[in-house]
Amino acid sequence: MTLVWPFIPQMDVVESLEWRTDVIKTKRAEYRHNLRPIPRVRYHFRHILDDADYGAARELARAVGCGNVLVPDWTVGTQIPTVSVGTVTLPVDTTHATAYRQGGSALVWVSNMSYEVVEVQAIGVGTITVSALVATRVAPWVLPLRLAWFDAEFSGERGPHFYTEADAVFLSVDTEDLSAASGGLSFPTYLGAPVVTDPIEMINGATEQNQRESEVVDPGIGALYKYPVFATPNQAASLAWTVQSASDLWALRVWLHTRKGRWKQFWSSSWNADVTVTKDIVPGDGSIQVADIDFATKYPLPTDLAVVGTDGTFVCLRITSVSAGPSGHELLNFQGAFSGTTWALADIAKTCKLTLSRLDSDRVEIQHLPGRQATVVVATKEVPVYP
Repeated sequence: MTLVWPFIPQMDVVESLEWRTDVIKTKRAEYRHNLRPIPRVRYHFRHILDDADYGAARELARAVGCGNVLVPDWTVGTQIPTVSVGTVTLPVDTTHATAYRQGGSALVWVSNMSYEVVEVQAIGVGTITVSALVATRVAPWVLPLRLAWFDAEFSGERGPHFYTEADAVFLSVDTEDLSAASGGLSFPTYLGAPVVTDPIEMINGATEQNQRESEVVDPGIGALYKYPVFATPNQAASLAWTVQSASDLWALRVWLHTRKGRWKQFWSSSWNADVTVTKDIVPGDGSIQVADIDFATKYPLPTDLAVVGTDGTFVCLRITSVSAGPSGHELLNFQGAFSGTTWALADIAKTCKLTLSRLDSDRVEIQHLPGRQATVVVATKEVPVYP
């Protein structure tokens, strides 16, 4: 019989989704191979336990050792009304809780010492059918269980009080691929990749770095010699989201599954006013007029830009050449001709550089907060683009 870890954590549960990508870099390009299409899931629980609970948790961890243990997914728990002994139908909405599976297990939990494990026999609309409860449970929580094991030593920090702060970290391969699920974030597509149109959130600041990897030859005396390892520099940045509900988190979670860690690329915006448009853009235009910044010197060609409207809409353009404009202005020429409706200057919020990017880690952490809120911060890295 597989043991269960019934101890409720503090609200700031950290959930990690972990893919695996093999990135092969050459002088002028990179190739990526997805080695783990279904992510592993890691939970980091922070517990505050009284003496009795801590003693039970410590000995349960000893008993589990390196074996399997059933771990509740506390991030999708549902509290239901009191249920009586023999109950087989529970009012649980599984829309955003994929850990529920027919033939799997669920935890009906009242306290760290009062709970039972039931088998999930069927999943309905707003309900699950389970094996009959063996006891009446007063206002219990219902949670799906994942088969996992300890990924770090269970540890407790004891002090001169009756409570112990303890950490439990679990790793599970009993997971799912949501990349084909409905309800994910929907972004426009540009040159075959989605454009992340969500504004940058300044969570602890938004860091950007321009990197140029190089080899250094140092003879010890005289001049140093530096040689670029790759043909172009690349930019490292970050994206961050704060979600306010289970449905918002679901949408973000599905989109992260479509990226599969470092594998799939996307366009990210600088969300900086990199150039200033100085003339209305009308259908048929093959260029945009901007304030002169000597664009061709500062930006490589081709460069991709996003004209962002005051209503949040995006128009993406690939700048292929630069021409002289009226005094104090220059013309950024793009592929094709502008179509659609006229963009008046008053309708343009800013014009930003677009960077073809990917996640810079196969591990994405979701920091869960009270009230089904969560924050996600991911590092990104520029993908080489060549004409």
